[in-house]
Amino acid sequence: MKYSDFDVDGYWKGKAIKGWVVCLSRIVKRREQREFWNVLATTADKAIATAKRNCLWKGKRIYGSARLAGPRDLGATECLNPVMQQWERFI
Repeated sequence: MKYSDFDVDGYWKGKAIKGWVVCLSRIVKRREQREFWNVLATTADKAIATAKRNCLWKGKRIYGSARLAGPRDLGATECLNPVMQQWERFI
């Protein structure tokens, strides 16, 4: 299965606690700094709040965005399919 074929919304649909990838960003001396966090939470807003709370950055101008975690974010790797003798990207 290819990453583009994976239905992220369908995977997380029935679960109460979802895995989120949160991108925190801030501007320092005209340069943007970013950090990515993997967070378990019920909503995107709670995931952003959790990441901000655990971040070491100080200040009020920390911006966050969240998306549901996909296979690569959860650590999926390539493997050899023994039946078809082909390399598959994700299981």
